[in-house]
Amino acid sequence: MQTEKAVREDVLHIPAGLNFECTGCGNCCLKWPVPITEQDLERLREMGGAKVTKFNQLFSKRFEMFTHYLNKLPDGRCEFLDTENRCRLHTEYGANAKPAMCSLFPYTFCSTPTGTYASVSFASTGVLLNSGRPLLEQKSLLQEKLSLFRTLFVRDEKEWRSLQLIDGVPLSWESYLGLEERFVSNWFSLKGSPEEKILEFAAFVESQLPIRTDAEKTPPMESPPELIDAHLLDLFSGFYLPENPYQELHTDIDTQALMKRLVFAHACPSLQIAGLPVDINSGSKPNGKIENLLDRFVYAKLFSKLFFGPGFAGLSLLSGLHHLLIVVLLLRLGSRCFDCGDDENRAFILACELVRTMEMRLTDVRYSPQSTMILEVLLSSPTRARRVFERYF
Repeated sequence: MQTEKAVREDVLHIPAGLNFECTGCGNCCLKWPVPITEQDLERLREMGGAKVTKFNQLFSKRFEMFTHYLNKLPDGRCEFLDTENRCRLHTEYGANAKPAMCSLFPYTFCSTPTGTYASVSFASTGVLLNSGRPLLEQKSLLQEKLSLFRTLFVRDEKEWRSLQLIDGVPLSWESYLGLEERFVSNWFSLKGSPEEKILEFAAFVESQLPIRTDAEKTPPMESPPELIDAHLLDLFSGFYLPENPYQELHTDIDTQALMKRLVFAHACPSLQIAGLPVDINSGSKPNGKIENLLDRFVYAKLFSKLFFGPGFAGLSLLSGLHHLLIVVLLLRLGSRCFDCGDDENRAFILACELVRTMEMRLTDVRYSPQSTMILEVLLSSPTRARRVFERYF
């Protein structure tokens, strides 16, 4: 009989509807730091060396294989990019000469009791554009990337036995698979916007609760619920979509400051996304490419299980879905901030940059147990989720 670990290693689940092949744009080699291993460093030294900085302290045991990171040039470019934005290491020495993390990007993997779920990062231009062949046609390559992933993240064993439907209500892995089946496997054939489909999934989860209640689980506060909603969106907009995503940013929220804002809030904050003011009453022309982008982004998070439990901050299933709802709403609101006139392609490219930033920030999140507890309370309310959707959609 196979062990649980053997099942995880033997079965590779590949998402339908997602494509990827490298576009050669070089965008993934700009700004963002690239962690490297000792083996990477030694290989770079043999090829002439590289400017690197040693990690003073790892923020996660998951990254213990990485000892340094590549420094960027003053303009934010990788020193190995040529004038045509191509990697000189790849061109001159072959694909295996690149740092392991460069070779792995943009593929991601999540181990579960019923196998490993593959996905791709929306920090990649090729993924944003859905360019290239379907992932379903690239099984051999994905298996090769999974082997690399396992050498880099040796402690990436996620604990799925302590899932919760909502705080205090246990959820088995098998039960979760039954809940997601009618939504995730049919995601692109479901009617409605990505947000409406998330809400439909959340409502189905809510229907499974042993005791259903519409009461908001917000501790006694002076602030009215709508004001708490506004401050919650303001918190996430500044945290996930800052004006300058390339500066050093916090990976956890300031829970003490958040509680003070919620308890004593008397004025509605002026919502900004990426430094731009948001007019929630202004509509925007339908843009099928942006809608498809948001739909793929949500599907990737759902399929790869990176939106709740050990996949994201330890949130319960219901809170994870509500968090994902707010994330997509912020992306939609942000795409409305740009004045693109009738230029749908420019609007789409700007929306892509917002999604790229969101992806990187979600990857960087390291919420403390205290932060997770507060967010669980604020995000588990179906009433709040529906109200936020109706107010900001």
